Amino acid sequence: GTTFLTFVTSALNVDGTSTRPVIGGSGSGLVGHYNGSNWDANLTADYTPDTWFLAGYTGSFSPFIVGTPGVIPIELLNITAKAVNNKNVVAWETATEINNKGFDVQRQTTDGKWASLGFVKGENKPSTYTFEDKGPLSISYYRLRQIDFDGKETLSKVVSVAQNSKGQIRISPNPTSDKVNIILADNDRFESTTVTVFDLIGRQVLTQKTTANAVELDMSSLAKGTYLVKIDANKSIYTEKIIRQ
Repeated sequence: GTTFLTFVTSALNVDGTSTRPVIGGSGSGLVGHYNGSNWDANLTADYTPDTWFLAGYTGSFSPFIVGTPGVIPIELLNITAKAVNNKNVVAWETATEINNKGFDVQRQTTDGKWASLGFVKGENKPSTYTFEDKGPLSISYYRLRQIDFDGKETLSKVVSVAQNSKGQIRISPNPTSDKVNIILADNDRFESTTVTVFDLIGRQVLTQKTTANAVELDMSSLAKGTYLVKIDANKSIYTEKIIRQ
């Protein structure tokens, strides 16, 4: 059947003063129920200072949690990132949502800063979300900035995913004795492209710019050894090894 639930706080300090949450006047509070694995009920209750009242409850009992609006955060179960057909798909799942405005999906830039890729509106119930990054980097780092309606923010953990560059660029000959040809993916042609070569201790030894989808790189002035080439084309960044012998 149904029942009425009333919760009254009585937390007191050692000196007898109260640490109970108090807000002016009446308003809406929150009541959550935990079933042993997740919060299966997050209900709006009538709230006056120190008291929550919920009419017509039909769920099971104990344990409960109560709070003023915004106190109970979302419970994020997981966040993953996978490479799918030259795109990255960021997915996450929530077990609890209350007062959730939504998620700002962020990706780390090549200089270490965080940039917003888009915003996903919150469902305010246990939900599964996905977001597509159509212009991923060779290795992309993602996080979520969860935003409440009252402006509070929470950051998720950081996840990463690498794009397989096969089919995106072709480097030949590799190994090479002097010159190497780099052919870029079709979707990167006619865009400004920067090719930078680094030695294995991170020093920049060669750089070249092009607006075509192919570039010839002259490495004859470099010592024999292994180098890293970084190709920054449009919104795509690729990193490959080149051996000069």
